[in-house]
Amino acid sequence: MSKVGNYYSINPSDPDVYHDQSNCPSGQQIPPANRRSGTNGYPKCKHCRDM
Repeated sequence: MSKVGNYYSINPSDPDVYHDQSNCPSGQQIPPANRRSGTNGYPKCKHCRDM
């Protein structure tokens, strides 16, 4: 596991959370076209928090 720059999904059907771990299972499912850098004011994903 490694920390990466914060990112979130712009897909409205995805949860309003941000990710910061390279091996986060929910973060890995976000296609690159839907990723944006930053947190967008969202809380951290539970998977990323627990890692």
